[in-house]
Amino acid sequence: MPLLQIIAASCPDPKGLGIADVLTSASILVACVTAIVTFHQNRTLSRRSHTLDVSLEKLTGEEDAEFQTYMNALIASDNIPDGSTRDPKIAKILTVYEFISLASRQRALDWKLILEMRGPLLARVYRQLEGYIARQRNEAQNPMLYEHYEWLVTKKIEPELVGRGVSLSAPKLSPIVLPPADVPPNGPAAIDERHEDNREV
Repeated sequence: MPLLQIIAASCPDPKGLGIADVLTSASILVACVTAIVTFHQNRTLSRRSHTLDVSLEKLTGEEDAEFQTYMNALIASDNIPDGSTRDPKIAKILTVYEFISLASRQRALDWKLILEMRGPLLARVYRQLEGYIARQRNEAQNPMLYEHYEWLVTKKIEPELVGRGVSLSAPKLSPIVLPPADVPPNGPAAIDERHEDNREV
């Protein structure tokens, strides 16, 4: 039986009861609501904690740093693969990003924490490899390939970044630190200046 049904079953029906009984029922109802709210808060905290564990391991390790270096070399040489053949290094990191995105979509991970940790980087990688992904979908005859990564970037991360005035057009990939949700008085220019040191790999 779901938790909500168990709690509801323990709450008496106040119809036909005296004032004292109604007050008692009201107290029990408050306790029931508090229990539900606490349950959801604990579940959210657990999800956030798990997000940190997984994301820190997947998004800040040597593998991710090596991929950034590899991608920046491709960008500098204007030689980003078109997806006609599978690039093992790109495929590997896209699989990691797809896993994180799927977990976020299923609410096993908290996408807002991922946004703060690596939002601009995930968005830039997706836009740089958008053609590669489209071609790989055709080659594999699988239109759902990396669909969760696309969802996370286009439906969640990018709208948030646009609202904060963060530019995604930098020539290099880098895990820049996000500004707070409220844009500072000087606007996007202040954001770019504030985080200039974080834009280089």
